[in-house]
Amino acid sequence: MRGRPRRTKAPRQRIAAGAVFIVLILSILKYIAYIILIIFAVVLMVLLLVLAAPLAYKAAARTGENICVDVRARWFYGVLGVKYIYKDNIADQQFYIFNRKIKNEPKQIKKDATGRGPDEKKRYKEDKVKSERTTTKRRKKTEEKKSETGTGFLSVIKNYPDKKALLSKTLLLVKQLLKTARPKYFKLGGEIGFDAPHHTGYLLAFLGVVRGMRGFDIDITPDMKGRAFDITLNANGRVSLMGLCLPVAAFALSRPVRRLIGNYIKNK
Repeated sequence: MRGRPRRTKAPRQRIAAGAVFIVLILSILKYIAYIILIIFAVVLMVLLLVLAAPLAYKAAARTGENICVDVRARWFYGVLGVKYIYKDNIADQQFYIFNRKIKNEPKQIKKDATGRGPDEKKRYKEDKVKSERTTTKRRKKTEEKKSETGTGFLSVIKNYPDKKALLSKTLLLVKQLLKTARPKYFKLGGEIGFDAPHHTGYLLAFLGVVRGMRGFDIDITPDMKGRAFDITLNANGRVSLMGLCLPVAAFALSRPVRRLIGNYIKNK
């Protein structure tokens, strides 16, 4: 009689090897997920640190015959800092890391007989060319704009049904931004005047509104006869990016603004 065939252990070994392979893959995926979560947590902490860290600033300026400017900013109690001083046609800009100064030599700004430096002359020429181009384009498109009904953002705002709610949200945003970004101390004094007297009047009206805010000391003498710009400015305060981003995000996610953006996208 023939003996019974012996059972091989190959299928069992294959099943065991497959199970070990699956467990190994799951373990690798688990550790990869842990690494991704750790990286995400670190990035989130750095982002929150950047947004919540205070930015302290201090500014002082004086105009007249000799312009002097002194602006200093320091982020997160001195981790990063910058200082800019302009005096006697010499600009000195310094950067700081952990309150240690990075060497940077001051640059002297050369000016011509008109009193303009090289950057100012370049900007003057560019602005002149741009103004000439814009005036020619406006003349060509004036008749077209009058005939068309207009589908721009301003027309969408004009046709928006609930302007009262939109205006209240906008005023709330402006109030929150001014409350967050306004300096703790602000002093402005001197004499200001424009060629057009009504422009000087507009500026005085705006300064009258700002003068009523806490921490603002404004003493401006208007010059209605001609152009004058002789002022002194001193200001310091603190601001955080989170304090600016949260009101803007709340404004953008509000219902009137979302409806306004939706109407603009549809008309576009």
